[in-house]
Amino acid sequence: MKKTSCRIKNFLLLLFAGSFFVLTLSCGLDTYEVIYPPYAVSNLPEITDYDSIQDFVHKDFTFTTKENVTYSEVKLLGTDVYYKIYNNYNEMISERSTLINLSESAEYSNNSAVKMMTMTTSGDYGYQKLKIIESKNEFLIPADGADRIVVIRLSNYLEYEAKLEIEGSSIIGGKKLIPCREKNNRTFDFGRDGNNDGIPLEGDDDYNYSSTTSYNGYYYIPLFAVSVARDTTYTQQYSKIVYLGTVIIDSGSENN
Repeated sequence: MKKTSCRIKNFLLLLFAGSFFVLTLSCGLDTYEVIYPPYAVSNLPEITDYDSIQDFVHKDFTFTTKENVTYSEVKLLGTDVYYKIYNNYNEMISERSTLINLSESAEYSNNSAVKMMTMTTSGDYGYQKLKIIESKNEFLIPADGADRIVVIRLSNYLEYEAKLEIEGSSIIGGKKLIPCREKNNRTFDFGRDGNNDGIPLEGDDDYNYSSTTSYNGYYYIPLFAVSVARDTTYTQQYSKIVYLGTVIIDSGSENN
């Protein structure tokens, strides 16, 4: 009887220890959930060469947010758009191509957002978040649960005004939504001389300056969109990035 009792006790101790080990492992596991990226890029402005003359009518970026989806481990916060300014066409093409290839890679696409927005010596690119003049929103397009068409125009051409238009409206709370650079409400009207206009300067966070300019006075600006969520530890998580197109801003012209 004593041997049987000891065996039962030992078995129960082993069972308890095993259960505790499994429980400890399961509690330590990180939760992971795929975040859906924006989609339906219906108008993709593109340039074919460093001195391309881009039709001002086709300088609108148009895409659709992906918000009508249920997540179990994360909360969708919004959609952001990132950009970078280049004065060297080939450098723009090289970095842009790397990011597009990352976004299309089955193995690396989920890391494409971090690669895009981080500036390090390891080859990340330091793209900056597109802002709206005088907006205090943390995200360019805060989530509201519905997929929405977004139209962005960075610069002004006569009646074709710079804008952020969300599902048919470019006015929220009585204010027009006007895109600006990452700080100080600076515009993309590089050919104008208003208080917040002016060309990019060497050292600007959003400017990849090169001493070898591809075409004097031309600036090349690619855009990428990404969905942003927050997990249970309040850490931000990102979808893969989506390429929205590239425009040229001619600083020698008031209208672009």
